[in-house]
Order: sequence, then structure tokens, then C-alpha cells
Amino acid sequence: RNDLYYGEFTAKNSAVFISYHPETPNIEKLEKSSVDIGLITMAEMDTATSLGLKTAQYQNVLWVMEMNDVYSYDLRRALYLTFDRSNYAGDLGIGYNVAYSFFPNSVTNEQLDYVGIEEYDISEAKGLYNTALSHYSGNRLPSTKLYYYNEPDMVRPISDLVGHWQKQLGAYINTKPFDSMSELDLAFNTGECAIMVYPITITDRDPSVLAYQLGYDFSKTSVKSLPEVQKSILSDKKLMPIAFENTVAAYSEDIIDFNFEIGNGLIDFAYVTKK
Repeated sequence: RNDLYYGEFTAKNSAVFISYHPETPNIEKLEKSSVDIGLITMAEMDTATSLGLKTAQYQNVLWVMEMNDVYSYDLRRALYLTFDRSNYAGDLGIGYNVAYSFFPNSVTNEQLDYVGIEEYDISEAKGLYNTALSHYSGNRLPSTKLYYYNEPDMVRPISDLVGHWQKQLGAYINTKPFDSMSELDLAFNTGECAIMVYPITITDRDPSVLAYQLGYDFSKTSVKSLPEVQKSILSDKKLMPIAFENTVAAYSEDIIDFNFEIGNGLIDFAYVTKK
């Protein structure tokens, strides 16, 4: 119980105990009743149901691809014009959806799909790619590395993207997974790799917070319209939305009034009680 709580109602639960034991999967803890609530993967939902657990899910993770200045604007644009979502859509795991914008419906009521995203154009991409390469030594890519945050469900979609670049443009790009976001950021910021793919957890229903996570600060511009914001983020061809991922929570049937907060996928314990 929090002695500093001054809400308008008396909290129903007397205490919430948070545990962290990564060596044991949460689904095992739930099965043994070691915990009442746990985050699980989409692939474990059937197991959770068979165990008599309840589940709830929320779309609150955005996967993005980012390119740095190691690649010129024309080179980045060439790769973006060869960015074919249908090429990897079928390999996205359960609980993943292709992202056609940065902002999911959970944080905005506006329709932003395709806003600011150029259409697939392999002919123009090839011309841009060959011209861009002519400015680099040996007419070759200055870096051939794409690093990504290690999530098994994203390995095949990323492989699809890289394979499509190789097939259509002759761009041979090597991939490497990282278990640490800090190490991934370091490799990207030092230019060790030119491209990285990583998840962003959406933590607030206010779209300006997600925009800030994407490097766009509402307070420093007069542009507040989300369509214009998305166009601005996409304009330099450095960031591209790839997929949305659901966060899944499984919980005991003894738990009452469990819910994800609308807009950010976080658990609201204010009303949660246990039989």
C-alpha cells in the first residue's frame, strides 16, 4: 500500500508484488501459480488457454528500420523505394502486423496509413542506387551491415527485406542480432553498421510522446498535425515503420478487473483484485 496515494477512490488491492526471474519463463511461473499475472509471447497464448489462464493483449510495440548518414540521401531513398511490405508480411509471427505508419490506432484516431510513404518503384530505385554508388570508392556500398535487436519472430522478416534488396538492386547486406539495445545503438552511432532494426515500446496515449521517441519534438516546431509530423519524420529517408507487435498478459482466473490501460498497453493495478 502506498501511503502517498491521494486518488479519488480507495485502491482495491492492498499490495502488488513485482518479481523478476528471467531464467524461468513466465508461462512456467503461471502454470505453477508462482505469479498471478505475467507477460508472455503470442506463441504461448494457446498454452495459457489450456492452463485455464485468461489473456489480454495490446498493440503497443513499434518496429522501425533506421539508416544513418553512412548512406547518402539518394542511397537511402533507393533502398526505401525497394521496400516491399508484401515481401515480409507472410513471415510476421502471430501478434505482429505490418506497419503502414508510425502511429497505431491506439494512440490516434487519424488515418495515417501510407501518409508520407513513397510508393514502391523499382525502376527509379535502380537509377538512384547506381548513381549513388558512383560517388563511393569502388562503386560499392560504404557499409554492408544491418544490425537488429534479437527477437526470433523478426529474423525471417528482416531476412526477407535484405534478400529483396539483394535480388532487385544487387545490394549485399549482412545482418547480425544484438541482445542489448545499448550495444546496438553504439554500433549504429559509431558507423559500424549503416542500418539497424529495433522495437520502440509505446508508453503513452499521447502521440507526441511516440513522435519524441522517433526523434521529433513537437515543442520545437509549429507543426502539430500528425499527418505532417509523419511526413516530416519520413522526409529524410532515415526512419521507416516495419511492424506493430502486441504485448500479451496472461493472468489467473482468480484475478478480477484486470485491464491494460487504454493507449499504452501498461497494466493498471488500481482496480485489480484477487479472489
